Amino acid sequence: MRVHDEPVSSHPGIRIDKIPVSGAMGLIFTLGSLVIFLALPAVRWFAILSLPVGLAVAAILHFSGRR
Repeated sequence: MRVHDEPVSSHPGIRIDKIPVSGAMGLIFTLGSLVIFLALPAVRWFAILSLPVGLAVAAILHFSGRR
């Protein structure tokens, strides 16, 4: 098997990492993604059950952070 020494060039199509998602458009993108994923029953239950855990971890990180 031959290994290519040529640099990998990106394709000319749409790249997800180049789509700007900030400001109002970032909020719309986030809310739209949330609506899509929460429409699935299995994901909805996971999100509901993981919300208290996420809030607890956020509180621990907030109050134990370096000052």
